[in-house]
Amino acid sequence: MDRADGHRYFEGLAVAHVLGGLDDSEGRVFRAHLLDCADCRARVGELRAIAHDLADVERDEHRVRAAQVIETKRRESDDADDDLEEAPPATRVSRFTVLGGLLFLVGLSLWNFTLHGEMTQLETDNRNLVRAGVVRETGTSWRSAITDASVQGVVKDDGTDFVVSVDGLDPEQRYGLYVKDESGTTAYRFYFGPSEEGRLYRLFALPDDADRLLISDPEDTGDSPAVPGSEPSGDTVFEASRP
Repeated sequence: MDRADGHRYFEGLAVAHVLGGLDDSEGRVFRAHLLDCADCRARVGELRAIAHDLADVERDEHRVRAAQVIETKRRESDDADDDLEEAPPATRVSRFTVLGGLLFLVGLSLWNFTLHGEMTQLETDNRNLVRAGVVRETGTSWRSAITDASVQGVVKDDGTDFVVSVDGLDPEQRYGLYVKDESGTTAYRFYFGPSEEGRLYRLFALPDDADRLLISDPEDTGDSPAVPGSEPSGDTVFEASRP
């Protein structure tokens, strides 16, 4: 694992550390790393501040809900004390108040749901990043056959998942990643655009009987950029075979 990949692994552990998702062995490794890495210490501080802010937002939401309920009950009590002649307008005001409160609470609930969804996605991405680092570090290497001199890559698997780390791709291009089984049938395909640095680093579930991986640059069909097909086409820029 090169230095950038190694530090990316610890950046993933930083998120899990703040969320309390590290097991004992990972926790010991990460705490030891923190003693030597000022960047990760700063990252942990930032993440803890974000987590603290999110907790404050949730507490504020609960306070707003409680205040809204108290206000609604107070208005309903005031309405009950009004004269019968004034009851219809008061009832309308009360209804508008309740409706406004309900709409406000619905809005807060939707916002809270979205926030929790983003946190859940962050946790999922972090788990995948940590898992990718483990497979990258301990998995079995596939035999690489570089077909484009500018592209360098590594594929490793542990029998359950495989991680692909490829550099030198064109950030403006769409690529197709294909996993073939021993009979040559496509067992899995994935269409992607590389990062701004021209990189793909991703964890995948290992298909049954996976034998070979290809990344192809599709033929130009007039689209901008060209769209990969269901089978490899154009130039194969990277290929690796499972040992």
